[in-house]
Amino acid sequence: MPEQNQTVVLLVDADPAVHELVSRAITSECAFLGARNPELAMRLASKRAPAILIIDDQLPDGVESFYASIKGRYPNVRAVLLTESRDPEHTAKLATMGPVLAKPLDEERLRVAVRAALRLQAMSAGVERMKTGEFSLPQIHRGAPTRRDGPKEGPK
Repeated sequence: MPEQNQTVVLLVDADPAVHELVSRAITSECAFLGARNPELAMRLASKRAPAILIIDDQLPDGVESFYASIKGRYPNVRAVLLTESRDPEHTAKLATMGPVLAKPLDEERLRVAVRAALRLQAMSAGVERMKTGEFSLPQIHRGAPTRRDGPKEGPK
């Protein structure tokens, strides 16, 4: 199990080779959890909330229902979709959930997609904290100089 302060990336894919490649590509930046089916993925997610999902588009009950279920529990989660399909309509449908990467995976493209998803997830989580009052912008004190005003001059 990953350390509590690590960002978790959860992969759902039946292919052990994909698990190995994803683990190798992201473990220097994130904690990796891998599941070969949606049921195990849900159990893992309930123990440690994922920031990013990497989902194979060939899940038994469909990627859309799995994504909706996870998104319902973890609204700030972001997804990266994996596909072997070259059908533009299918890819466009997947792209409504997140970036789509073609299999076989390219490690560098995977890293770029995960980093982008992490930035989006962090922004989304920050907005939620601001909405709930858990986070606020620093207060500007009256009379304090701002960058635009420059430093206040004292008596001469």
